[in-house]
Amino acid sequence: MQVERRQKEQRIKEEAEAAQGGKGWFGGWFGRGASTATTNSDTESVVKSLQAEMTPAEKAKLYSAIGYEENATPAIYPKTFVENRFEFFLKRLVILLHDSSNAKQPIILLSSLSRVEAIVEQRPVAQALQASVKVGDFVIDGSPQNEETPSMVRPMEGNLNS
Repeated sequence: MQVERRQKEQRIKEEAEAAQGGKGWFGGWFGRGASTATTNSDTESVVKSLQAEMTPAEKAKLYSAIGYEENATPAIYPKTFVENRFEFFLKRLVILLHDSSNAKQPIILLSSLSRVEAIVEQRPVAQALQASVKVGDFVIDGSPQNEETPSMVRPMEGNLNS
């Protein structure tokens, strides 16, 4: 549709130049060419005439019939094309809640997060983002009591089927 519009604009522009009279290749050099103000007004009138050819309702009907979206991103690449990729890797994160007033049991809670991977991909043609996150281990241990540290959260060992 855009190609047809450009071809039509070019054809109308060429017809307008031909109607102005024999201005040849050398005409612009020797002052016989048209002024830029006249050319700009001709171009503006051509654009207005093209816009007047179809009403917004007709445009909407045509666009829906051919599956065209006026503000859509051009599909130069396939929908699976990834333009930007962001990768994040966190080896280990430890959060410790500490009670400095209690010298006997200073650790209240110990949380450990290890091997965290995050990947974000942007696909502009599909207008989509894909995000994936993997966590290796997540452990939360409580306050030590009687020389034993209770585990509040631990990863499961082995498969669920065993």
